[in-house]
Amino acid sequence: MTCFGSTNSGIVNSIGSQPTGDDALFPTNITNLFYRLLHPDASTLLRAYPNYPVNSGQFSVASALQLVATGPIANGATLPAGQLAQWQVDTFGGPTTVEIFQTNSILTFTSPACTVAVDPTVVTLPTVYNSGFTGVGSTTGLTPFNVQLNCPSAAAGANVAITLATSNPAPSTTGVIAPTAGGGYAKNVGVQVLDRNGNPIAFGTAIPAGTATAGIFNIPLNARYYQTGTPVAAGNVSATATYTITYQ
Repeated sequence: MTCFGSTNSGIVNSIGSQPTGDDALFPTNITNLFYRLLHPDASTLLRAYPNYPVNSGQFSVASALQLVATGPIANGATLPAGQLAQWQVDTFGGPTTVEIFQTNSILTFTSPACTVAVDPTVVTLPTVYNSGFTGVGSTTGLTPFNVQLNCPSAAAGANVAITLATSNPAPSTTGVIAPTAGGGYAKNVGVQVLDRNGNPIAFGTAIPAGTATAGIFNIPLNARYYQTGTPVAAGNVSATATYTITYQ
């Protein structure tokens, strides 16, 4: 390539807008994902057109691509295969492309996630007597249990949170699933879910569950009977909640 003096050149982004601010950091089609191109010896950053002046010379060198995350990347986000950018140089005939940078395969971002080791999580509460209830809001039959996950090594170190939900919350309570109505079921007895420290869990609120480790990862919780009204009548107690696991 022969140039007269210093000639304007630089990178023209093919998959996003031209950069603002840092002219060597190029946006992609994915929120919070940028890229850099390094040239000629994988140590010199190529900058946006026309901010990378060139002089006369010859070159035949390898290029390097760096991906830069500036925030969370959405799970399943995809960087397409094909042209990423082109190196453009001003010539007498106008801007000319002298090099094309492209990727040969689709790049999909997947968040490392744990799987449920035991599904569903079934908690068996003990048999109790009516005398164990002393009034609305009284509890008995505290039973610890675990939500058990199996985490890959890629998820190790992630901060895990759990969010509980139910379609049948008891009014004016925290973490209580209302009694199941019908023949054979106990009357005015619901089930309350608590965290490892014995604090009632508010439905719809994420609570920290610890830092994931590779292999089996347990989230310890508790459940107990909760008196929701009077009188208490004997029978079966059944309650269902769902949980959502999130990672950071």
